[in-house]
Amino acid sequence: MYPYKAHQASELTFECGDTLEVLNKTDLDWWLARYPGHKNAGYIPAPYVAISSSLESYEWYHGVMTRMEAHQLLMSRLNSPGAFLMRKSERTKAYVISVKIFASDNYTPCIKHYSITTSRNEQYAIGGNAFRSLADLMQHFVTHVPVGLPDTIPKHPCVRPAPAMKEISKDQWEIPREQLCNVQMIGQGSFGEVFLGKWRNEWDVAIKTMKEGKMKAKDFLEEASVMKRLRHPNVLTLYGVCTKGQPLLIVTEFMPEGSLLDVLRKERLNLQLQLYVASQGIPMSLLGCLGHTVPVCPCVCACVCVVWAFKECCVCLAGGRRDGVLEGQELIHRDLAARNILVGQCYTCKVADFGLSKHFEEALYTEKTSRGKLPIKWTAPEALLHQKYSSKSDVWSFGVMMMEIMTHGAVPYPGFNHQELMDALLSGYRMPQPATCPPSVYELLLACWNKYPDNRPTFYFLHDYLQNYDVQSENAYCEGDP
Repeated sequence: MYPYKAHQASELTFECGDTLEVLNKTDLDWWLARYPGHKNAGYIPAPYVAISSSLESYEWYHGVMTRMEAHQLLMSRLNSPGAFLMRKSERTKAYVISVKIFASDNYTPCIKHYSITTSRNEQYAIGGNAFRSLADLMQHFVTHVPVGLPDTIPKHPCVRPAPAMKEISKDQWEIPREQLCNVQMIGQGSFGEVFLGKWRNEWDVAIKTMKEGKMKAKDFLEEASVMKRLRHPNVLTLYGVCTKGQPLLIVTEFMPEGSLLDVLRKERLNLQLQLYVASQGIPMSLLGCLGHTVPVCPCVCACVCVVWAFKECCVCLAGGRRDGVLEGQELIHRDLAARNILVGQCYTCKVADFGLSKHFEEALYTEKTSRGKLPIKWTAPEALLHQKYSSKSDVWSFGVMMMEIMTHGAVPYPGFNHQELMDALLSGYRMPQPATCPPSVYELLLACWNKYPDNRPTFYFLHDYLQNYDVQSENAYCEGDP
């Protein structure tokens, strides 16, 4: 499915389309394989391969995927109109074709979804045609024009980035310092600096430098070990560490779009630009000539930013907790905020600095106790007053983060200093409902900010609520005959 270049002698290099014989699958991430007829075997990354002739081996099949996930992937800059994929609906379990097109009335990209019917005799039908296999159906789809699709758009399988690896190389936790090089500084704080870097001059990574005295080496290794054990697609992958020499280094996957906060504020500026363009009667297509993202009219810009971030990012975080990343393992982040959610290709959201955030001393923190500094505007009252942290204090922070999303990255509690905010919260004050926030969602935010931690929703509840909210807002499938 994806090419891979071996990084050490125990691994195996292969290209897309190569046939390999798998010898051992006991490791979930790395399988032992060899080329047929060859004696030499090596380890290959399991997410990069699929069983030959299986549905997963086709580049257009994406497995179980929600409508929002399909929308997120197809609407990314990687995919032009005509890009399509087949997925299995997470809700109905039916197969669905999702395709990106331009709306008929303007230059706004949109996604159409075509549901596939499966008969008892294992035939697959869409519109008036039935096929013996999904591969035959997709061949027909590529060569015929479904109802509602312009016949001028060439259809092509959507581009998707290679899956994130849980390890930069098999069994390589301590990364030799000489294998890393800094390319560009992308962040800094009192804890150190963050660089876009290269591993062995070929693999993009993020390199975090830890200033001496900010963290004991023992604590650093202990917390890094916790991060290493966290396995979820929406938690930033920790590749390894450099503990030999100074400064201490943390090596993670690189997220090219930066923080969710950066994305939200960038989209807010795009929205302002497009509102101005619309008010002047300028065709939206001209934005492309100016170097701006083409496809969005004002309402779509808001939807891409708010709906994608709210439904996708929040569901991912709650889903991560449901899978045992937080609540099940009794791990507490302490600093859930848009600035600590990183965004990758196709707008994939991942929680960053898991397990390490409580050691960092950012400018947004303020001194409260000898235990360190706190992000006042995101921290629950019981944590501020009594240093009582729990999954329910993270729920409070989660609600503040959702408010950031609903307001396109606005600073929470504008106009309040820290003491005024504490007094207001203890008196029952809560942020007012934004104009863009549906009443049902605002009720959820108020529940997250309940004075009593035990009365706040769990992340299990948040997950189910947001998933159901997404389902209820879905449009009907298109009727067509591809």
